[in-house]
Amino acid sequence: MTSTPSVMIGVGDSLDMPALQPPDGVTPNFDNPPNYNTSGYGLCSFFLAVGSIAVILRTYARVFCAKKVRLEDFLGLAGFGLFATYMATIYLVIERPGFYVHQWNVRVGDMPRILYIFYISCNAYNDAVGCLKAAILLEWLHVFNPLRVRNKFFWICHTILWINVGFYVASGVAINLICTPHAKIWDKSITTGHCGDSDNLYFAATIVNLISDILILSLPQKIIWSLKMSVARRLGVSLIFAIGVLCCIVACFRIATTLALPKTDDFIYTLPELAFWGSAEMLLVLLVFCVPAFPQAFAGLGLRRQNPKSQTHNVSTLNSHKQMWTRTNASGIQQRVYQKIDDVILVPLTSVGPKSIPTTSSTKELNPSMPREGIVCTREFSTREDYIHEKMSRENLHDYP
Repeated sequence: MTSTPSVMIGVGDSLDMPALQPPDGVTPNFDNPPNYNTSGYGLCSFFLAVGSIAVILRTYARVFCAKKVRLEDFLGLAGFGLFATYMATIYLVIERPGFYVHQWNVRVGDMPRILYIFYISCNAYNDAVGCLKAAILLEWLHVFNPLRVRNKFFWICHTILWINVGFYVASGVAINLICTPHAKIWDKSITTGHCGDSDNLYFAATIVNLISDILILSLPQKIIWSLKMSVARRLGVSLIFAIGVLCCIVACFRIATTLALPKTDDFIYTLPELAFWGSAEMLLVLLVFCVPAFPQAFAGLGLRRQNPKSQTHNVSTLNSHKQMWTRTNASGIQQRVYQKIDDVILVPLTSVGPKSIPTTSSTKELNPSMPREGIVCTREFSTREDYIHEKMSRENLHDYP
């Protein structure tokens, strides 16, 4: 996002004049200017296809595998819809005037349409990133703090969440109220009213956006690396979130582009670069939200191979549980099934555990609010009983303390 350019405004036939004075010896070409439309269409189609596949896989995992949807799932879908809206604005710019077209090849009369599309894209970007970041933070609260323990992670995550919500709401309001009257945002022929300093607004927004990217990326790393897993598996889990590193890099390039735009008069030619970094950043944020659910979706589709040895172990474990609990005649209560977390993802896949447990005071205290999914701290206990041989004499018994 950046400030809108100043264009040549006149009356009558001035609307057919070039929106920027061409260099000496250059004749404006309004009908078929040099462009990179093919590259633009290909890039936009690729981004949109990757984002669509990611959302479809996550939706399948949540609806058909986990069979449970939460607020973050709806926020993610809203973010994807806004991402698609942003991509649609790029398609409209490619259609007319074109991708990487110099501004002197654009008529003054075409500028309000282009600036209005730019205004829509600014709103779509702001709202999409806000929805997706809120969805990511809510998802991580469920995954990394399923018991809703009010620990340091809980408070830090909530703080970042509500700061992001407040920032993107305020930024959206500022984008829409930057000019009075409102139409002056895209129609520079309006001579009355005034506009605020959009350069500083958009630059501050890009800085805050980068900071929030870094904070969200680093938030779960301590928990991930404290999990009891091999280094290879731990690295594999962490790499799922490493997409966020690339997102931060893209955000840095976007800051550089935002800083450069006010220094150039050829706004239309530089606009595709800004659109590229903006769409790439949104796509990466969308992938950070969707990728952790991919293995669950692949497992549900039968595309993920299971280790036969692990499968045999699971069957024998479940059979041993069944035999042990069927011998218990005490009255039982229904136990909430806990979830086994797969080695490569943070989304639970397999339900493990007995169907009922004996009713005791201790189980009543442990049973409430047991989460159905997420990462929880578990403890393993073992007991040993030593038996004295029946034929041992009574005298020898005194030798044992």
